[in-house]
Amino acid sequence: MLLNEFLVKTLEKSGCEAVFHIPGGAAFHLVDAVSKSKILKLVPCFHEQACAIAAESYFKSSGKVGVILVTAGPGISNISTGILSSYVDRIPMIVLSGQAQSKYLKHNNLRIFGPQAVSAERLFGKISKVFEVNKNSYPQSILNFLRFKHYNDFGPKIIQVPLDLQKMPIKKNLQKFKNIFVMKKRIGNQKKVFQSLEKIIKKSVRPCILIGGGIRNKEGFEVLNNFSKNNNIPIILTWTSKDMLNNSDKNYCGLPGYFCNRAANATLYYSDLVIVIGSRLDPLQLGYQTKELLKNKKFFVVDDDKDELSKHDFIYIKKFVHDGIETLKILSQILKKNKLRYSNWSKVMHKAFLDTQNEMVSKNSKKFIDPFNFISEISDLKPHIFVAGSSGGSAEISFLNYRISKNQIFLNSPGLGGMGFAIPSIIGALESNKKASIISVVGDGGFQLNIQELASISRYKKRKVLIAVLNNRGYDSMRRSLKKYFGKAFFVDEESGLNFPNLRKISDAYGFKYYCIKSNLKFKEDLNKIWNNISQPTLLEVNIRENIESFPKLSPKMNLDGSITSGSLIDCSPSNENFYKVLEKKIYLK
Repeated sequence: MLLNEFLVKTLEKSGCEAVFHIPGGAAFHLVDAVSKSKILKLVPCFHEQACAIAAESYFKSSGKVGVILVTAGPGISNISTGILSSYVDRIPMIVLSGQAQSKYLKHNNLRIFGPQAVSAERLFGKISKVFEVNKNSYPQSILNFLRFKHYNDFGPKIIQVPLDLQKMPIKKNLQKFKNIFVMKKRIGNQKKVFQSLEKIIKKSVRPCILIGGGIRNKEGFEVLNNFSKNNNIPIILTWTSKDMLNNSDKNYCGLPGYFCNRAANATLYYSDLVIVIGSRLDPLQLGYQTKELLKNKKFFVVDDDKDELSKHDFIYIKKFVHDGIETLKILSQILKKNKLRYSNWSKVMHKAFLDTQNEMVSKNSKKFIDPFNFISEISDLKPHIFVAGSSGGSAEISFLNYRISKNQIFLNSPGLGGMGFAIPSIIGALESNKKASIISVVGDGGFQLNIQELASISRYKKRKVLIAVLNNRGYDSMRRSLKKYFGKAFFVDEESGLNFPNLRKISDAYGFKYYCIKSNLKFKEDLNKIWNNISQPTLLEVNIRENIESFPKLSPKMNLDGSITSGSLIDCSPSNENFYKVLEKKIYLK
């Protein structure tokens, strides 16, 4: 057997299917082997960065690990942003990379020697596991490298193979191929977790649960929904786990943080115990709250990563390295055993969420569409998969205002938040589900990054795909912030020197169907008509209002020394004091 055949057989045995790639001379034999597979499918893209982003969304929407196949030099360097995002959000992916012939790799002290002979270890060694194949590499060592042993092992893995070694003969019994994605849960001391959690929750009057992306998988969806069905306790979600509960779930209270659903932050604020499962508690997620601001709150935090746990310094905290899904099962047992129910507390907070989830929606805009209104209305179309923009208003407004329905998938990249993620993510979504309808909402600025992948999407001629471009004629968040702090802004719109192309002509060039919505007049009717009539990739230009801040959000304070201090979790703009007064009366009723 040859090495390239061995790699293909390993991926096949492990359930891999989609291989996102751009061909190149240094990866010839790898491409040839994949093309002959009856299981692996080459999915062409037009930029290597898009390959990595597509692989990430493929995993998020299917649970199957995406594979990337690129050439040497710029081929491998171009995937850097996608690799970093995979590292930050802990998304498993495998990169097969070509490399210059091995005879050119002897002088590794040089910047480069030989054609495009760039070391993947030098490029990505800090954010990815890398295996650089040489003539002495054993098949078993390659298998050991590729194997994902547990959740803490998630992230990108790069295997770089010199051109002359890609067809290197190896000895391997085909009967011994094993699935490299057979995961082992980190169970730890279940009894200790049970006893500690039972002790702390029995003393709690208003507990809540914060669920993160660490349990966002098929089993996690099932266990969380079953837990919520059989218990009454407020549940809030991080941005990476937004689609794990639908908006109508009886315990769901929204997404907390700096940009927040008001009820979610109120749930955090009024709770006396926060049970955190599978979340790294990003500062943005907690609204930049300090341990002093949270001094009256107890935390019970479970994570697979001890390094993430070590950073937490809350005044009262219990920390465990343990599997999040198993912890949720333990919590359910504790609630049942002790007959603990928090029905009134959960009912009040869920009702508060339902009452305020559309608080920013305004239908009074006359000239242009209100983006909050647009996201709210597009929720009613209920596509199978929704792809959010990754930064700026298109992302923040989508996170807070898009209403999740049962079994919907919400794709995003909140960890890194780089512009240009939405369009390649559609490719991964298309490959993950051959019949899924897809809607993506992206800003006119982020749309331009990786716009070349419209050509990739155009190959799916009979798929129901709607890309809604929010056209506010520039980088609206940057335009607003720069003018606010410095009085003027450069290169944020056409007026300041940044030109944007005609979207109708862009649609024609890539073979997309094109629509445009310019005003609120018959807006909902037009949107429904467009969605019901399309059966191919379609571009929808939505002319929205400018200078739109993403609300609700916390109100930070500027100190005399120039530093910024976060306000309270319930100090949100726009102000709504009556909401909290009414809420407090309901919460403290016996």
